[in-house]
Amino acid sequence: MTRADRALVPELLVEDVARSLAFWRGLCGFAIDYERPDEGFA
Repeated sequence: MTRADRALVPELLVEDVARSLAFWRGLCGFAIDYERPDEGFA
């Protein structure tokens, strides 16, 4: 599936971005397609 194929990309508000990314990337196997580190967005 390409990025253009996606109809919806959810955004979640979290208190600890590093901890959230460790869960979603490490445990669940998700990958980051786009990020704005200065804004705490991935």
